[in-house]
Amino acid sequence: MKVCIIYVSFHHQNTKKLVQAVASRFAFDCFELKEAQSLDLRAYDMIGFASGIFYGKLNIQLTNFIADKHEDIKQAFVMFTCGMKRKSYTQMIKQFFELCEIPLLGIYGSRGHDTFGPFKYIGGIARNHPNNKDIEKAYTFIRDQL
Repeated sequence: MKVCIIYVSFHHQNTKKLVQAVASRFAFDCFELKEAQSLDLRAYDMIGFASGIFYGKLNIQLTNFIADKHEDIKQAFVMFTCGMKRKSYTQMIKQFFELCEIPLLGIYGSRGHDTFGPFKYIGGIARNHPNNKDIEKAYTFIRDQL
């Protein structure tokens, strides 16, 4: 099975850390969104998409990319990082993939160091995340998708 992960990671590189660990463990191809623009997505049996949560949603450039390329995506999974996990994040992601008519196999969310807005005044929240325990949970999540 040929798998790749396309991701966007800003600020503290939380998502990049998680994606690179998973891609390395499972020998997946791994691309930052800007590198993925010219990819033939039909060459992959499964595509993972990963982003931090911004204002309660996945990165807008990533969701625009997914919406534009939806016909080329056979099946997908999503990984995200966030300062505080909320059930609404997974609900929003599920609805988005349903609207795009993309089979979504699963969603994995991990806490990630967040210093956005008022959190910067206290040094941020979820420091030291994603940590080894979060990454091990991501490995389990991926094994369950394969």
